[in-house]
Amino acid sequence: AFHIPTDQGLAPVFPPLEGSEWLQQDNAVLAKIVLRGLQGPIKVKGQDFNGVMAPLADTLKDAEIADVLNYVRATYGKGGALADEALVKAAREASKGQKQPYTAAELGVK
Repeated sequence: AFHIPTDQGLAPVFPPLEGSEWLQQDNAVLAKIVLRGLQGPIKVKGQDFNGVMAPLADTLKDAEIADVLNYVRATYGKGGALADEALVKAAREASKGQKQPYTAAELGVK
């Protein structure tokens, strides 16, 4: 709902999923974003966004997050390696000390 039904986003808060270079990130980075959230500023498809994606660690199970990542990458990205429950479990453990949504800099994304 936040990325809008067409998945084109709503500038300057909600970035598009369709063709987003963020979907080419490593699955562990994407899992951390879904688990702990993401806060701007970020750049997507050359456009600046400054919003907050809510964390879903307490809402979704590891297998559900892997399914979401695989669906989003296959539908809106250019495919990529599949995420699995073990990868998300490892990302959950690695990010458990993250109290605020990640920033792009914390994730090493420019």
